[in-house]
Amino acid sequence: MIASAALVALSALAAEQSVEEFFAEFVAKREHIQYLTAKFRQDNITPDETRASIGEIVFVKPKQLRIDYTDPKIVYAVDGLRVFNYEADLEQVQVYDVEDSPQLDAFFVGFDNDPKRLREAYDVTLAGAPAGSCGQRVLKLVPKKPATEDEALSQPYKEIRLFLRNDDLLPCKIEAISDEETSFVMEIGGYTINAAGADPSIRFHVPEGTKIIVNETDISRVGAGGKDLPEATSTVTIPANK
Repeated sequence: MIASAALVALSALAAEQSVEEFFAEFVAKREHIQYLTAKFRQDNITPDETRASIGEIVFVKPKQLRIDYTDPKIVYAVDGLRVFNYEADLEQVQVYDVEDSPQLDAFFVGFDNDPKRLREAYDVTLAGAPAGSCGQRVLKLVPKKPATEDEALSQPYKEIRLFLRNDDLLPCKIEAISDEETSFVMEIGGYTINAAGADPSIRFHVPEGTKIIVNETDISRVGAGGKDLPEATSTVTIPANK
């Protein structure tokens, strides 16, 4: 009995060390990434249908991310603790200020190299990628048991899987599972990293007349010439030789 318990403890320690070693590699391999773009295809899977969409991802360090869907045109952008959701068909932008949290950090783990708080909110495991899939390793994130009902509502997925390329540990596929019948799968490729001469920005343009709703109460209309959002972001300089 005692020997068996010791073996279980040693196995758990080995797994923990494996994850720790992985995150050390994760930080080192992504350290040079200041700015990237990539193309994606996403399948939203529900019991009734599978709906496909395509678009582009833009990431700027630190903590800036934009996801552009092409048809219909929808933009999701995160600038620190402010989230933007632009839907061209509705001619409106919803803007939300959110709390700093490990759940928000999980939003960036696909592209950033700072996973420090991730394990506060998620149980993290590492596995080899199945034969025939992209990438060589799979990082699995399972939310820890929420302490409150609000925490439970803030986490729509019961598991997130990132299939990672070996050279820079960027994802070639992300699976986010809500339940047995509902999930989304995003396949990512065509990465451009630290493009020389680029103007790294997550800003997007909205036309005149677009309604902007901030935190569900402050409503305004965009004037002549349109507007770029976010209005002010931190900047990153890409050296010419990168």
